[in-house]
Amino acid sequence: MNGIMLIVVLFALFVFALIGITLIAFTIGTPFDDLLGVAKGKKPKDELAHVFQRREPFLSAAELSFYHVLRDVLKHPTEPTGEDQALVMCKVRVADLVGTKKGLTASARQSAFNRIKAKHVDFVLVRPADMSVMCVIELDDSTHRQKKVQERDQLMDSIYGAAGLPIVHVTCRRGYVKEEVAGLIRGAMWVRNPA
Repeated sequence: MNGIMLIVVLFALFVFALIGITLIAFTIGTPFDDLLGVAKGKKPKDELAHVFQRREPFLSAAELSFYHVLRDVLKHPTEPTGEDQALVMCKVRVADLVGTKKGLTASARQSAFNRIKAKHVDFVLVRPADMSVMCVIELDDSTHRQKKVQERDQLMDSIYGAAGLPIVHVTCRRGYVKEEVAGLIRGAMWVRNPA
């Protein structure tokens, strides 16, 4: 009888241990097999394939249309087959354009970084010779009429201004007059960024 009781007690402990491990795995979000160290035969790449996919297209139809206009506008007038006056970069992180000043406390630096860390600008024009930023361009679609988006735009414009980066807002349209776009862009680039 003692042998049977011992087997029942050990079996009950085993079941309670499995239940405990399962609850822990569920609570921390780890698959049960991973917690026990059971090999699933999956490569890490396979697991990521269930989570990530390519985003297509890289530019929206409106952004692509404006990109082509920019490319035409920036062709060098005296060198039709030569180097462009500026290169067009698309969807650039604001944090790659603007940094915090030295001398800030860690808290102030983090607070400033938090304001820009998840933001990007539609287009950035850079000087071909040294890749220095000439201006940033926001393509404003209908969402830019919303109060929240306008407040965000004002904040970003202030940040660009504080950093000395010219900002150009272009209203999204079905078609563009290249001379108008050229005037907006060149006014911002060459007034503040003489060659």
